[in-house]
Amino acid sequence: MSKTTPRPRGTGSVRPKMRVVVKNGRRVKTTDPTGRWSARAYLADGRYWKGTFASEREAKTGLARILGAKADGQRTVPSAQRLGDWWEEWLSTFMTGKSARSQHDIRARGRRYLPKWLLARPLAKLSPTDVQTVLNGMAERGLSPTTIRMVRGDVRAALNRALKLGKVLRNVATLTDPPKQVRRTYRWLTGEEAALFLAEAEANDAARAAASADGLVDDVDAALFTLLLMEGPRPGELYALRWDDWDEAAGTLQIRRALERFSGRAASVGDGKGWAFKATKTGKHTELVLTAASARALRTHRARQRRLRLALGPAYTDRKLIFASATGGPCNADVVRDRFRQIVGALALRLTGQVPPPPLSLAGHSLAAHRAAKATRAKALREALAATGLDRLRLYDLRHSSASLGLAAGEDLKSVSERLGHSTITLTANVYSHVAVATKRRSAEARDALLTASR
Repeated sequence: MSKTTPRPRGTGSVRPKMRVVVKNGRRVKTTDPTGRWSARAYLADGRYWKGTFASEREAKTGLARILGAKADGQRTVPSAQRLGDWWEEWLSTFMTGKSARSQHDIRARGRRYLPKWLLARPLAKLSPTDVQTVLNGMAERGLSPTTIRMVRGDVRAALNRALKLGKVLRNVATLTDPPKQVRRTYRWLTGEEAALFLAEAEANDAARAAASADGLVDDVDAALFTLLLMEGPRPGELYALRWDDWDEAAGTLQIRRALERFSGRAASVGDGKGWAFKATKTGKHTELVLTAASARALRTHRARQRRLRLALGPAYTDRKLIFASATGGPCNADVVRDRFRQIVGALALRLTGQVPPPPLSLAGHSLAAHRAAKATRAKALREALAATGLDRLRLYDLRHSSASLGLAAGEDLKSVSERLGHSTITLTANVYSHVAVATKRRSAEARDALLTASR
């Protein structure tokens, strides 16, 4: 009997996947009806490898990768490591360059949305169907497309690193279909609404000062909302501002850092007090040339903070923050949002022709009457917010309002992009295209006016 000539090491082949069927009482080999292809490789170290793929193209790609990886001395066989184990290794080894908040959010999404059966799956046996099943299940539970896309992005990033290390032959997450992204309809303030909003913010400060026994209020005041609306920084960047970032003589403000907060399991991250400073979103420093309204608000705010610091004495730890809590630490973002909702509610009532009522008091009223009055006010507020569209206004939309107001006032797109700290001008143009159209229309009208005047 002649011996079969051994195939040279470091080579391989692809062919349609076969299966054995019984026909007329005989076992016959035939192509797999699913159309799958198999790849085989004879590795340089004498080992044998094979894999099954959905198409001929994928089979050839997988074979080329396995042979190329072997030539470079890398792993040549998909890893039997479980996805859950690799997930933890990836987070602890390759994600340390991310901010503490980003690492916490990725871990939280993994715990909440990746099922145990998926995490127990070996990397070698992970398929696009596995990941797609998880994404479809999230959609069926009513989770937003944004959340589903973020989870898919996390898994894709983890498998990309595994692909580079030779643990997998392909990234199955890239073969899944993400949900269609639904664009959010923004609600931004017009020029008239912006002026009324700042007036209501000052009225809120005055009401809180009058209600305080010593006339002192915290740092979540009109100055904070004035800077958000007039200058457009990100809220996290605003909370991290220090007094030495403001050059009063030059009228400029430097955006150098941002604040991130943690809660729950992440409260020990950062300085151990639930917050830490980090670089800005784009890693850039931005210099803002302040409007007169912003500079005036900062001067008023500084005098108010000095009075508060003197009144509290040793209980106040001065960290030189422009917007601080009652003890000198960073201001609480939840307090900012609650104060913002109060101001927006008053604005909605004002726009619908109503006068914001004074705070309710139990004095001289029964508990039942107090509850009835509270319910009546809440209903009127909901109706006013819905009628004006302000129920969709978020704190972050003050930043969008700032950009829209700047473009509407004639500020060029490049200046707005730099002021907002955008990474590219394309992002600014895409987000604020509706304002850019109005600006182009005014430009066209101005050119028409020049032509008419020359006749």
